[in-house]
Amino acid sequence: MRNEKSGCLKYVDGEVIFTEGSTGKEMYMILRGTVEVSQRVGERNESIAILRAGGFFGEMSPLIGKPRFATITAMGEVSLRAFSLDEMFHDMQTNEQFMKDVCFRLAERLRYTTSQLNIALLESHFTQEEDFRTTEINYLREVVQEKDNEIEELEKQLELTKRGRSLLRRR
Repeated sequence: MRNEKSGCLKYVDGEVIFTEGSTGKEMYMILRGTVEVSQRVGERNESIAILRAGGFFGEMSPLIGKPRFATITAMGEVSLRAFSLDEMFHDMQTNEQFMKDVCFRLAERLRYTTSQLNIALLESHFTQEEDFRTTEINYLREVVQEKDNEIEELEKQLELTKRGRSLLRRR
């Protein structure tokens, strides 16, 4: 809900600010409070980040013209300032500290996302490695079983051969 006097948007605990897949022309700066960033994964929502006062969100949709990639939900009472793309660029040109803050937070977000990607790749690698080893172990078990069967068959043939020699000696 927008407070017309201050231009400030206020939300209460659990209130959705915007949803994944929606379109938007504004980004938001958190003046007070905390928000949760979540994405739909299968049948459930996964929390991917918690943002606090001084943080911002929603910049990707207006910048690249694509739908929002996450749902943003208020955690407690939240006050936001909404920026259009033009307002954001104007503030970045006229307010050096704002520009530095935006760049710093984008760099932090990129660093965090990169570390999460590295973790996911490592987990995937270990899972693939584990799957390979399981497959290899199962293959080796089959080979050992085949060799055990061959040995058993050879032992039977050897026993038959010994019996045959024994019978020939008796004659």
